[in-house]
Amino acid sequence: MNRPASEISSAEAVIQNRLGLHARAAAKLVRAASEYQSDIRLVRGDEKADARSVLSLISLGCAAGVRVTIEAEGADAARAVNALRNIIEARFGEE
Repeated sequence: MNRPASEISSAEAVIQNRLGLHARAAAKLVRAASEYQSDIRLVRGDEKADARSVLSLISLGCAAGVRVTIEAEGADAARAVNALRNIIEARFGEE
């Protein structure tokens, strides 16, 4: 049985905005993650959050200065990881 090619990609980013990963910032990540087919997660330590769920992302408790890993698996994993990393590095467009 042939399955479509799947890739795995990950990158680290530091939450830099003053308010951390709050509801509005999480919503920006969810909107971006929803544009990709890959399964996308944010990881903080041993905790993982679904990048398509605002509540899941907020539950990570990421304040300013926290380092997270963005992980994706799927056909467009590298593009998805880069997109979310760019949003985080741009401070969610807040500052």
